[in-house]
This record gives sequence, structure tokens and C-alpha cells, in this order.
Amino acid sequence: MLEDVLKIYREQDRFAAIEHIHQSPPLEVVGAYDEVARHLYWQEKDLRGAVSFSCAGIQAGLALALGPQNAETISELRGKAKAMAFNLASFVWPGWDEPGIEIEPGDLELGLDAAKTNLRLAAELDKGDLPLARAHWSVGSMQMALNNQTAARQSFIQSAEYARKAGENGEALLSDGYAALAGILQNPDEAAYQTDLETIKQHLAGEEHSADFIAQLDTAAKVFTKMGC
Repeated sequence: MLEDVLKIYREQDRFAAIEHIHQSPPLEVVGAYDEVARHLYWQEKDLRGAVSFSCAGIQAGLALALGPQNAETISELRGKAKAMAFNLASFVWPGWDEPGIEIEPGDLELGLDAAKTNLRLAAELDKGDLPLARAHWSVGSMQMALNNQTAARQSFIQSAEYARKAGENGEALLSDGYAALAGILQNPDEAAYQTDLETIKQHLAGEEHSADFIAQLDTAAKVFTKMGC
């Protein structure tokens, strides 16, 4: 379906593409939105399109789950909506410094709302500790981008707690690092937070994906310091 939807989107309009998507069964509808949004973000660097199809997909997943579906389909539809909400928040987070992606100020509030939706659904669907850890991280990341460092720090602390419950020490340390970064951004003259961050990086060095996690923290620090967060 991907190529057909993209063709309609380019040659007609996005609402014609949405109309085309909804000719399919519910689970295929939500899957198509997810595939189109990820393609537009990663392959075409079309953030506006990725945001538009993500929002439509989340709404479709939640709305279709209210229809005459069996319990398993309802759970799957809401789960797919949850995943798209997480992706949407990720798409509009400046901290990745993703080449070719231009994030506008209005995107940040939308990203926070998407992150909160992901967190709510993770809890309602009883997804477990690791998804909750990642959901709290997503909320904290958008709070950081919106320069609400007090709230961001608390979200990252909660993320770390859930990651440790899940036995994911690397992700717990990553969230600890973001909590320290939020402290640095809020109190740049407070040396303790910088010390905490460097210590956390040392602990991360022995974990799986350590290089990626450390690079992620360094990139976010550069981006948000430049933004004046």
C-alpha cells in the first residue's frame, strides 16, 4: 500500500491519501499510517508529512478501537496507536539533531502531547516496566525541549526507576544521564550535575550500546545548550 498512498499524497492531497488508507481493514489501516509516517521521516525527510500521517494514524487507531472489534483487535489497535505516539514525539525531538529535519516551535507542544499519550496507553495496556521506562523518558525529552527542566528531571528519574525494575541497567543509566543533563541546563553553574553526568558516562561504558548512549547524551547536550534551554 505504501507506494499507492505516497503517489496519491504527492499527486493529489494528503486527505485523498487518508481516504485511500481507510478502504482497508482496521489493523491494515493503522499499519499503513505507521509505514507511511516512518517512510516520510526517514527516507524523504518530510517532517510535515510524517507528523500529519502520524496524527491521523493515532486518531484512527484509537477511534477504530471504539468500534465493533474483538478484545484482541482492540488491544492491538490501541497498541499500534501507542507506538505511533512514541514515534511522533521522537520525530519532533530536537535532541537527535537529525540531518534534514527542521523542527518548528509548535512541534514541541504536539510532541509532548504525543509522549503523554504514549505514557497513558503504556499504563492502560499494562505494557510493563520497560515500555513505561521509555514512555517516561519520552515525556522528559519533550519537557527538556520545552525548557521545563524541573519536570524533565523528574520524568527521567521515573524512567530510570522503571528501567531498573525491568533489569535494563544501560537504559536506566541513560535516563540518569538525562536527569543530570536537565540539572546542568537548569543550573549551568552547579558543578555537581556535570560531575554526575561524567560519572554516569563512565558507568555506561561497560553496558551494551554504550557508545550510542554516550553519543546521544553528548548530542542532546550540544543541541539544548545551543537552544538556550
